[in-house]
This record gives sequence, C-alpha cells and structure tokens, in this order.
Amino acid sequence: MVTLHKLKLFIVVYERGSLNQAAQELYTTQSAVSQNIQSLEAAFGVKLFERSPRGVQPTEAGDKLYMYARRILQLLTEAEREIMPLGEHQSLSVGATPGVSVYLLPNWLQQFQRTQSGLSVSLQTALTVDVVADVLNGRYDLGFLEGELAELDQATLGRMRVQDIEYFVTVSADHPLAAQAAISIHELSKLPLINRQPTSRARCWLKLSYKPTV
Repeated sequence: MVTLHKLKLFIVVYERGSLNQAAQELYTTQSAVSQNIQSLEAAFGVKLFERSPRGVQPTEAGDKLYMYARRILQLLTEAEREIMPLGEHQSLSVGATPGVSVYLLPNWLQQFQRTQSGLSVSLQTALTVDVVADVLNGRYDLGFLEGELAELDQATLGRMRVQDIEYFVTVSADHPLAAQAAISIHELSKLPLINRQPTSRARCWLKLSYKPTV
C-alpha cells in the first residue's frame, strides 16, 4: 500500500542516498526504513533503489517516483492552505531541525495551542538547509533551526533569535574530567568524542570552534 508516510520516507532516503542517514534524520531504525521502502517496491512492482555498501542509488523508477512524490506532497500542502481557512480550524505547518524538533518544540507548541485552540499545527523534522529551502518554497509556514547559516541572508526570509542553546560535554563518573567544572576547547580538541552525524550542521559549527588533533 502506498501512503503519504511512506512517500515522505522515500523522499528522505532518495535525497540522503542512505537508509542509515534517513533513519537517523527520522529518528527511527534502519530496518523500519528498509521495510517501508520494500513495501513501496512491492506496491509498484519495481525496484526503487540499488543497494550497495556505500548507500543506495535510485533506479529509473525511483527517479520518476521522487518527481511525483514531491508533487503529491506539494499539492497536499496547497490543498491544506486553500481548504483549511474555509472551515472552523486553520493550520500552521512547521519545519524544524532534529534537536529543536525533539527537545524544544513539543513544549512550545503545547503552550501555543493552549491560546490558539482553533489552529492545528503540523510538525516535520528536516535538516537545516532543507528547512530553509522549504520555508522559501512555501512548504512550511515557519521554520526553526540551530545556529547561523549563510542561506539565511536573503531579503525574502525573515528571522529572529528565539533561544540560546548550550552544548555540554558528558563523561562517566570515573573519567579524569568528571571533577572539573569546565573544559576549554583546546583540551576538548585532544580527546576522542562521540559527536553528531557527519552531515549535521551543528557538528560543522562545533568543528569551526576548534581543530582536533586526531
């Protein structure tokens, strides 16, 4: 069965070229992503991707489905904008980067809807550059993201600072740094650490702050 959820997932896999990256972005498992793609392939009766150790490559059928899937989701967005104002409830579409979407927006939206009960809100999680692009093309009414971005410097895009976000270094209780109240960027650059995925814009910003020695 073809569903909007599967089409949205398909788009993420297509654009990232990786089941694993798509799973990370969508906060699900790689096996769940793979099962949904296989379900789409069964529904259409064709392979949509060629799998390899380096990721996935779309087939000719995959390229065509991507074109139609983007059009379908865009038409759905346009339909919502045209039809919702005719009823008692209006809608607001919001796009946000993973960190904001998971840790900040749920509480913000809950408080917002207490005062705006007649307004329904749909939230989508996406990467930074995609949030910006989809606000500009009208897919989202509003976007939330972390940090600075060159793409934000556009006359057609308004922006405002909502909240400062702190990053913390976490270590085990028996780690030599556990007793320290703070650690400098220079000290941190000498240590192995677990960071966000390589495509994360937050990780790129952190890398600009220091130059690792390893």
